[in-house]
Amino acid sequence: MLRRLLAAAAAAASILSAPALAQDLKWPDVVAAARGQTVNFNAWAGDEKTNAFIAWVGDEVARRYGVRVNHVKLKDTAEAVTRVVAEKAAGRDAGGTVDLIWINGPNFLAMKEQRLLFGPFTAALPNYARVDTTNVRSNVVDFTVPVDGMASPWRRAQIVFRPLREFDEMAVQQSVRGVGGQRMHVFAQGKTRRQA
Repeated sequence: MLRRLLAAAAAAASILSAPALAQDLKWPDVVAAARGQTVNFNAWAGDEKTNAFIAWVGDEVARRYGVRVNHVKLKDTAEAVTRVVAEKAAGRDAGGTVDLIWINGPNFLAMKEQRLLFGPFTAALPNYARVDTTNVRSNVVDFTVPVDGMASPWRRAQIVFRPLREFDEMAVQQSVRGVGGQRMHVFAQGKTRRQA
């Protein structure tokens, strides 16, 4: 899901500039028009694991869709927002240097208030139906402001348990029941019950 959300958002951002067109997007048209394009993905670069993840996503988007993702590494998201504001003030309504931004609430609010966001586009994303817009409020409200289909989650940190053969079933069950306790710590370290 993450790869498709990023690919769709990147493709939409790179090929369309008129907000009125966003509502009429069809996924096959987005994919076809995006092939061969480069998307400048402006994202915070302060963590090597995140940078590696963005590089991996870029490789997947290139392989699957023929779209090159250029990670524009930011120290602060406000850098990209400032660039968009400056380009808009200079009369540049299309072909700017910022195609896609990993954005936080205050910057999202600033861009939305100045009508600098593309969209709504989320309805065109094939996997957006799988995004939890009921129980995860940040998918529909950011910094107390409705997202209105102008932002899509692309990454979320979560814990996933996947029992491995070396763990017997009882150890896994006890570890899961002991979330936050010593058994969870032992499980997280990768020790079997016999080693603990």
